Amino acid sequence: METQESTKEYKYCSCCGQKVHINSHFCNRCGENLDKDNFTVQKDITEIPPLKEKNCNTDEKTREYVYEGNIHKCPHCGEPLKAFEIVCPVCKFEIRGAKSSSAVKDLAEKLEKATSENQRIIIIKNFPVPNTKEDIFEFMLLASSNFDASYYATHLHEEDISDAWLTKIEQCYQKAKIALKNENAFIEIQKLYGKVIEQINNNKARQKHLDRKEAFSNLTNYLPNILIVTGWIISLIVLFALSSTNTDNVGFNVCQLISFIDLIVGCIFIPKFARCGNIIPKLIVSVGLVISIIVLIPLSITNLDNVGFNACQVLLIVDIIVAVVIYCRLFRK
Repeated sequence: METQESTKEYKYCSCCGQKVHINSHFCNRCGENLDKDNFTVQKDITEIPPLKEKNCNTDEKTREYVYEGNIHKCPHCGEPLKAFEIVCPVCKFEIRGAKSSSAVKDLAEKLEKATSENQRIIIIKNFPVPNTKEDIFEFMLLASSNFDASYYATHLHEEDISDAWLTKIEQCYQKAKIALKNENAFIEIQKLYGKVIEQINNNKARQKHLDRKEAFSNLTNYLPNILIVTGWIISLIVLFALSSTNTDNVGFNVCQLISFIDLIVGCIFIPKFARCGNIIPKLIVSVGLVISIIVLIPLSITNLDNVGFNACQVLLIVDIIVAVVIYCRLFRK
């Protein structure tokens, strides 16, 4: 039996791959303008299928085409539209009623249903950013507009909603860096990202300046306390040094008696001045008492082999007792 053939000329759409007649001006599937491209004319030969052989491979797989995403076209002329186009480049038709990103709507709905701050933070951080140009740009605008740089700079050690939005900004920027690195849209996203980073750095610098100013203000407010405790420590060390002139004599000299009085008065009043809102007076008192004990130790060693105690040994004992009492009063809750 002879083979029956029917031939016709056809071409393929460069946009969706649909087979169309050679004389067609638009694709009957996606509406692509076929006149602007050069196509190779082919012949479609339909033959009566031959008889199957007994050993033919019936499991041979055919190639499948998978189309991702949607094709947006002009409702007037069918011209495919690029991202963010609101006027058709061919017929100049103004596009109206364009829908916003569905992914942004899904995120907004989930945030609205969240009942706590922690849930919102988890939703924002874990919500996936789509791969399309419009969605990446929409998410970048949404995250950058909700990010509060001043609040973030003042709460660096706390995990809050600002950290979640900053994480989303980083995700959008990294995805745009991979998917849109050769497009103009990436430049706009890069500008938004740079603006956010600049706001963070400016607010951090401003917060550091405020912290230094506040520390200086606190230091000025507690300056009398610092001067009082410092003067008391200096007077102790000077009196202990002058007390060494009577090390081997019996009784107490004037400097040793004043040292005893100074220790007792300091034990009563110094903790009141040191226990303030600033830690510097406490540090001065703590270090000063240790130094005073170190100064008295070599002075008291000279009479270790004699009978009884000399004045410096008594001063050392009193100084240690006073230091323990002051430490207990300084650091009690």
